[in-house]
Amino acid sequence: MPKLNLTGWILVGLVAGIVVGLLQYWLLPDAVNEATVRWFHDPIGRLFLNGIRLLVVPLVLVSLTLGTAAIGDLGKLGRIGGKTMGIYLTTTAVAITIGLVLASIVQPGGGLDIPTDATFTGTKAPPVTDIIVDIVPTNPFVAMVEGKMLQVIFVALLAGLAVARVGRAAEPLVRWLEAADKIIQTMVGMIMLIAPVGVFALIAKVIVSEGLAVFVPLLKYMATVLGSLGLHALVVYPLLLVLLARLSPLQFFRNIYPAQVLGFSTSSSNATLPVTMEVAETRLGTRESIH
Repeated sequence: MPKLNLTGWILVGLVAGIVVGLLQYWLLPDAVNEATVRWFHDPIGRLFLNGIRLLVVPLVLVSLTLGTAAIGDLGKLGRIGGKTMGIYLTTTAVAITIGLVLASIVQPGGGLDIPTDATFTGTKAPPVTDIIVDIVPTNPFVAMVEGKMLQVIFVALLAGLAVARVGRAAEPLVRWLEAADKIIQTMVGMIMLIAPVGVFALIAKVIVSEGLAVFVPLLKYMATVLGSLGLHALVVYPLLLVLLARLSPLQFFRNIYPAQVLGFSTSSSNATLPVTMEVAETRLGTRESIH
């Protein structure tokens, strides 16, 4: 009988969390479930998420600085950035189109009783010019402390370009960054050892707290969202993989499975980012493959 790898254990934790959560929700009194969430599920889940988020800023800063320095040529970096932005905007437009078409067909809001006097209580979106200006931080350390990822990315790209232009004089810093990158990747691997337990706690907490009844009024909406995501993930992306990257979609999805499972269980892009980067570097290729 083959031994389970980490991804397999994460899936076991996911299924176990659903099962245990449902059993607790149905069989135990509310007071017991509340205490279980407060003293077991919630602390373990938050500890796991905090451990992953701990590494987001240093991982992005070090990895992007090294990657940018490795590319070196500003023109080449611009071409890669232009292609990345083009693919991002194209897939975003396709995703929006799929969502609008399915929503117009399914009408997921039909039948829901929405108050006519409801008012918008959210914050107004800032102007585009403010968003662009905010990318450049006045204090990079504050940006890192507050986890402002666009600003951290800008600092990393700028530092990487500077390292590339300095050349041989910056080689000690490059060696230090390479060592730091390996240390951070090792730390990600260490934290991921508790991922099965963390995923179990996170899923069980949601099920114990909400049960399945909360999803019944939203089934139509959920079906629309899941259908849109399924079309995008299983049709659009595989076509891009085949046409642009000449990659097998099955092999690609098999390789990125750890990031997918963690993203599903945590619903947090920040928490998933370190694992996504590790998967991209170790299971999809290395930085050298961009040359």
